[in-house]
Amino acid sequence: MINFRYHVVSIIGIFIALAVGVVLGAGPLQSRIQAGVSASSSTAAADPQLSAQADAEAAGLKALASSALSGSLAGAKVALVVLPGASDDDVSALRSTLTDAGASVVGRVTLSDNWQTLSTTLASHLASPAAKTASADGVVGYSIVQVLTSTGAETDLLRQILTDDSTPIMTIDEDPSGAATSIVAVG
Repeated sequence: MINFRYHVVSIIGIFIALAVGVVLGAGPLQSRIQAGVSASSSTAAADPQLSAQADAEAAGLKALASSALSGSLAGAKVALVVLPGASDDDVSALRSTLTDAGASVVGRVTLSDNWQTLSTTLASHLASPAAKTASADGVVGYSIVQVLTSTGAETDLLRQILTDDSTPIMTIDEDPSGAATSIVAVG
């Protein structure tokens, strides 16, 4: 029968091994690990067989999405929120997928890099009581949703704050005018 001392020694051994792994991974082996990871990712990008496999998988996923999603979003009005760093190809592909599913894309906004700077000012103009206690990211999210899905004086003020010329948080590429029923973030 295994006694309590055996369990204690095993657990101590596990934690020592974990500590040694963390120390080596964060210290002397860090550059070797990073070099190995970057070399394997560059090899994958340079290998034509892997590239062809990735293209085939992407085409298969697109075909599956178009057959499975066809008509599933019929009548839905969608606004796109494009986050900093999102590629135009991804946005176009998502727009195409949404329209293939039957949704109509009624608006698009693009967030700038300073999208978290005015959360305190925005919170005072939000209709949702939950937004009053939300984090800075949450307040900005609630603000964008209110601008994209509703109308009114407070919403117009939020729109002005979010799109102010001196420090714009977002630009409105296609104005939904409060008509969106769904919002999709691309980033």
